[in-house]
Amino acid sequence: MRTIQLHPASLLSGIGLACLAMLAMGQSPQPATPTLSPRNQPLAVIQARDFVQIRQGQPYTVPTGKILVITALGTEQDFSGAILTVNNTTRVRTVFANGTTGSSVVEVPRGLTMAAGEVVEVINNNPQYPTAAAWGYLGDA
Repeated sequence: MRTIQLHPASLLSGIGLACLAMLAMGQSPQPATPTLSPRNQPLAVIQARDFVQIRQGQPYTVPTGKILVITALGTEQDFSGAILTVNNTTRVRTVFANGTTGSSVVEVPRGLTMAAGEVVEVINNNPQYPTAAAWGYLGDA
C-alpha cells in the first residue's frame, strides 16, 4: 500500500491561495436586492379580513379602491356545477361529470379579477340545491 505525502510548502501555498480566493469573492459587489413596494407584496401578507366568500343568493359588490381575485368556485354537491357571473355576464362555469364524488370545488384560472363596483354572483347550475359559492381575496386597486 502506498502512502500519500504532502510537501509542507505546497500545502501552505494551497491553503494561502484558497484563503485569497475566498477573500476576493467576499470583496466583489453584491447585486442590489429589489425592495417590494406595498403594491408588489407577496400573497403571504394578505390579511384574514381580505378573504371573501360569496354564497349563492348573496350578490357581492367589489368595494371602492379594491380588486377581487377569485381563487375557487364550486358547490357542496358532487353532481352539480357552479356559475360565476359578473354584472350578469357569465365569467366562469364549472361542470362535473356524473359519478364523481366529494366536493365539487375547483381552482379557477389564475388572474381572474373584478374591479371596484362590479357585482359578482354565484349560481348552482342545479337550482334545487342553492349551495354554490366562490372564494377569493381583496387587493388594492
